[in-house]
Amino acid sequence: MDDTSTAISNYPIITFSHLSSWLLIDHPPASSLNAHSISVSKKKKNKKKKDTPTRRIKKIINLGPIAPFLSPFLASHHYPKLPSSSHFTIIISSIFSALLSLPHNIVSIFKLSLSIILLIMRLRWLLDTCSSANCATATHNSTISLHPSKKQQHASDSSTSSSSTLTSDDSTSTLYSNYSIQTLPSVPSLQKLSSQNLSNFSVSYHCITSLTPHTSRPITSLALHNNLLYAATENQINVYDTHTFAYLHTFNTKSISSGSTKTIAFSKDMVFTTHQDCKIRVWNHHHKNNNNHRKLTTLPTVNDRLRRFLLPQNYITIRRHVKRLWIEHADAVTDLAVSNGVIYSVSWDKTLKIWRISDLRCLESVKAHEDAVNAVVVSNDGTVYTGSSDKRIRVWAKPVGEKKHGLVATLEKHKSAVNALALNDDGSVLFSGACDRSILVWEREDSANHMVVSGALRGHQKAILCLINVSDLLLSGSADRTVRIWKRVYDGSFCCVGVLDGHRKPVKSLAAIQEYNDDHQSQSSPNGVVSVFSGSLDGEIKVWQLSIRCDLASQGQDFLNS
Repeated sequence: MDDTSTAISNYPIITFSHLSSWLLIDHPPASSLNAHSISVSKKKKNKKKKDTPTRRIKKIINLGPIAPFLSPFLASHHYPKLPSSSHFTIIISSIFSALLSLPHNIVSIFKLSLSIILLIMRLRWLLDTCSSANCATATHNSTISLHPSKKQQHASDSSTSSSSTLTSDDSTSTLYSNYSIQTLPSVPSLQKLSSQNLSNFSVSYHCITSLTPHTSRPITSLALHNNLLYAATENQINVYDTHTFAYLHTFNTKSISSGSTKTIAFSKDMVFTTHQDCKIRVWNHHHKNNNNHRKLTTLPTVNDRLRRFLLPQNYITIRRHVKRLWIEHADAVTDLAVSNGVIYSVSWDKTLKIWRISDLRCLESVKAHEDAVNAVVVSNDGTVYTGSSDKRIRVWAKPVGEKKHGLVATLEKHKSAVNALALNDDGSVLFSGACDRSILVWEREDSANHMVVSGALRGHQKAILCLINVSDLLLSGSADRTVRIWKRVYDGSFCCVGVLDGHRKPVKSLAAIQEYNDDHQSQSSPNGVVSVFSGSLDGEIKVWQLSIRCDLASQGQDFLNS
């Protein structure tokens, strides 16, 4: 055996069976391309053997020197689609026939050339990976002060409060280093800072504590009501005191078959929870006894079913040979909104249903989208916004004198599923978050009854999963495990004033409340502090305290209290 064969024996080899099976299939499964699943063996000690055609084929297929480069390349899942197995077999056979007729040194040159090609492919993959990692670098500032004459400083830790400053140019360059602009190039970005309108703006925040209802269960929903925090972990709903963060009790423990809790909403003393089992459960809460959440009924109620089940026209076909009452959801109820004594529920069954709280009857059922509906919000004037996996946001309203809601407009700008919606305090601005990593800002035009897109907020590196508006702040949770805080300035643009990080998995739910002074006579005056609760799929709830202050050069007043 020559020197080349001796050098080959020093490398681990990919066995003939694994490599040939990988070559002869059309769509290799991801599991078979894992580097750990490819068996690697060592050649036995060199022995003098005859150089037969069979051994020469094995030398070509084993490709010992390129194994260290080939295994990571296969594990990266960056492989081309191969031709059909029959055609590929003919091609391989033709190549082998040609190689067998060549001298041994030419075969060695062929193996060396192939090694170089695969090495180049490996280097290109590493460069792509490094560039993606550089683009995905997130900021870790705990306190941000916006002033033209100051420079950016980094925060020391997300769980302690610190301070830093951020200039307009630095902020723009940081926020633009993301992927969302690639998916929505036609939508302009809104996160621009104007030094003429903003003289000094500071944000400080720190993590107060962490709550873990159940270590092995993800947090699926968070909600605040009457100084209580409701945290859903699968079917169970845990209740905490928002002042002491003490655990109070858990309800819905017996309904294991209900599946995960999707959302929690309130109307006076009534608590509404939506579940994976297509139902909406109604609970009664007594203020005198925080440990008492009693189940009232399940929507649709038994009385509502009995009123409609006899008439055939009350049934709809949800799939072949399967019919249900139109008042029933046929899939998981994903979101819920309560406004003016009415409940609005959306589901993966593509429908929007409207319920009356006084008697808990279903009033309407609307085929809202062509795919699963993920989010719903309602403005004070009764306008309903629904976001769906069909990439659309639809606007619904009930005309004067009509009994049913009708479609007003369809908002189409997102390039992927819409996961979350939020409205500002007066309902004039709509925020939508989607899997395209962008938050679109929609504003109402004077000449139209619906919203038009004004721009996008970019900065998250993965899908937007939840949005919430509190006071004049917008908070967004993402699959990149961070929470971003957005603030609108005077010229209509936005700035990202903070990034809350520390979760180990995607942030699925957010809840926030504006804190007020202890003096009951000044309840209408907030004290400049916002409490934020972020729930993640890692089973942890982080409690953040935000202190926000904006000093106006002309008036010298607190912007948060204006």
